[in-house]
Amino acid sequence: MSSPLPLWVRLNLWYLVISNVFPGVWAAFGPQSFYDFFPDFGLGLRWVASDGPYNEHLIRDVGAFFLSVSILPLLALLRPRLVAVRAVPLCLLLFNGLHLAYHLGHLHMVTPVNRYTSIAALIGSLVLTVTLWLAPTDSTPAAAPGVAS
Repeated sequence: MSSPLPLWVRLNLWYLVISNVFPGVWAAFGPQSFYDFFPDFGLGLRWVASDGPYNEHLIRDVGAFFLSVSILPLLALLRPRLVAVRAVPLCLLLFNGLHLAYHLGHLHMVTPVNRYTSIAALIGSLVLTVTLWLAPTDSTPAAAPGVAS
């Protein structure tokens, strides 16, 4: 059975799922490692530790937030009539916009390589989120599973 969503929309949603699950699991279950090394990938990138002292509570809360936000694009992928694709950018634009704004105001705290890679990643997420707003949608509302129309 094929998906009612265009391939580019499905790929965009998968990116948003993965880009939220990855830091979410890492921060929620390995907060000190996340603080010390995110996003590293063996490239020496450090986007969190340069921004002040370690706070386990804050890092675990960030992980929980990323994990909870990953549910929205995942549901849009698995049940596009339950969670409208347009609901994903509506929710994520606020987070991605505020997240980018914070980092743009704190560029002086990180090395040039970390500055450029983090801003590129944040702008990329924001651009992908905006493209979802432009995705074609089915305007016919659907009842939630088990709920009569």
